Amino acid sequence: MVLQKGEANSGIVLVKISRLDRTCRLLIQQRDIEGTLGWISVFKEDEVSEQQADEYISRAGERDPDLWIVESEDPQGRNPFEGPEHKIGPQKLW
Repeated sequence: MVLQKGEANSGIVLVKISRLDRTCRLLIQQRDIEGTLGWISVFKEDEVSEQQADEYISRAGERDPDLWIVESEDPQGRNPFEGPEHKIGPQKLW
């Protein structure tokens, strides 16, 4: 489900993957050093509470009107979009 439509040509995508057990994964598009678009976990932990993710999504959507926010459901937490997935360290994106 698309929660927020962003800029069609340049908006990046934030995807919330609900595991249907009150936990979820929150991934955002990011380019690597070669410029290849992939996915990075927003939080240090791979899974967070739905509440924690929703609070982050609310703040991110307010700061960036070009951001696309998409939510999907998958008990295994699989990313519905193709591309490599990378975890980040303890730093925050915003």
